[in-house]
Amino acid sequence: MAPQTSIPVAANVLGTIGTVLWCIQLMPQIWYNWKQKKTDGLPGLMMFIWAMSAVPFGVYAIVQGPYLRGVEWPMTLVGILSALLLAGGLIPPYFEIAKRNGRVVGISTYPTRSLKL
Repeated sequence: MAPQTSIPVAANVLGTIGTVLWCIQLMPQIWYNWKQKKTDGLPGLMMFIWAMSAVPFGVYAIVQGPYLRGVEWPMTLVGILSALLLAGGLIPPYFEIAKRNGRVVGISTYPTRSLKL
């Protein structure tokens, strides 16, 4: 696959919108936890795995240099690793729910309810 020499405007706009939405997706949960003054049901392991996925994302930005020279495997490897870590971060809440016999504790399931001032 030949390297892309320019990014279409639509891709840039949609990428920016996606990034902004991704950044604010946890705001209702943060607000809920702050109001309740506790984080029951929100596993620390989930947050740790999600934070660890930032490392491959950083490496992903660095390995773009070899990709522009035609070497593709580092970009693919780092992209797969990032995706696996992000997906893995979604697993711990299910163990937290199983530990409480199916009862969800501390996770805001209705975002607008947690945004009330």
